[in-house]
Amino acid sequence: ETMIEYRDGIYGVVEADGDLWKEQRKFALHTLRDFGMGKNLMEQKVMTEVTHLLDRISNQSGIAAQWEFDVAVGSIINSLLFGYRYEEENLAEFKELKGLLGDHMKIVASPTGGLVLMLPWTRPLPYFKEAHAKILYIRDRILNCFRRQLADRKLPIETEFDTEQQKKKDEPDFGGFSMKQLENVIFDLWIAGMETTSNTLTWGLAFVLNDDEVQRKIHEELDSVLKSDRLVTLADKPNLNYINATICEIQRLANLLPMNLIHQTTEDVTINGHFLEAGTNVIPQISCVLFDEKIFPEPQSFKPERFLNPDGSLRKVEELIPFSLGKRQCLGEGLARMELFLFVANIFQKFKVTSPTRPSLKKSFGFTVQTAPYTCNFEERF
Repeated sequence: ETMIEYRDGIYGVVEADGDLWKEQRKFALHTLRDFGMGKNLMEQKVMTEVTHLLDRISNQSGIAAQWEFDVAVGSIINSLLFGYRYEEENLAEFKELKGLLGDHMKIVASPTGGLVLMLPWTRPLPYFKEAHAKILYIRDRILNCFRRQLADRKLPIETEFDTEQQKKKDEPDFGGFSMKQLENVIFDLWIAGMETTSNTLTWGLAFVLNDDEVQRKIHEELDSVLKSDRLVTLADKPNLNYINATICEIQRLANLLPMNLIHQTTEDVTINGHFLEAGTNVIPQISCVLFDEKIFPEPQSFKPERFLNPDGSLRKVEELIPFSLGKRQCLGEGLARMELFLFVANIFQKFKVTSPTRPSLKKSFGFTVQTAPYTCNFEERF
């Protein structure tokens, strides 16, 4: 109920429940598939941004990794939802939206923001009242960015939405395809498609820059498999086991969402002797799995080899759950996996990456886990 107030109603995918959630998740997945998810079209969109990124950072020093990944990943999700990528002439628009999303993440993840959202009775109180007003102000500014997009042009996702509207217009739950619902679906997809992937890539470079042997092995595998300076494609993925293992370990150790989103029991259940009635809020602790010493020995160490079998093949570890589990797991998992592989593989295919000082691995906790800012140098290998 608290998030319903924050959304100004039951909107979006992330906080929706029941039939509305099923309907909106189905729409989102259907739309992503129509836009090319799992097809060559989506790989082309990602490779466009990979190429632009490689060109921007080629033989450059002192590059802020986080910003470059933000622009690249932001362009992919923006192209998907709004039909265009970010370039020099519209970077100010991206900076505005990225800044607002950053402010949103900080205040929602702060103790004060959490209390305001979870405990409505705190909102009229001094200090909490200001925090609540700020949360709603930032929310409205983000939604206004999306409303401008919807007003300025006919968007690909809007066309899909119109099709569903026509199908549902005579049904009693037609509100599931209102303009406010479209704004909130875009809100969910933009945040989910931007924040986590960009931060994972930034953590990935930080981990590798702290372990020269990992980068040496990545280069060795690329040289052995590709035998040229060409770009890496998805067709190469089955043959690049060490890179795949490195990405698995990056996701595990980064642990971007140590506490999952709030879930709710749909029926009475007893777990380990503890009775939970239907409607109980539950927050799954993903970190308890990703850092379980029985599954991942020395869990605080960066060891890509833990995801390799003795013969060098990729080892499937069911406990690697960075996208959560079940029907409510991340609906953008397919796109995220594609992005992580193509960016990581191509950056190290083209460059030897160094840093004046090894990046700090100290984690800054918010809604997602952030790295400390760092810069790096990209020296062409060919």
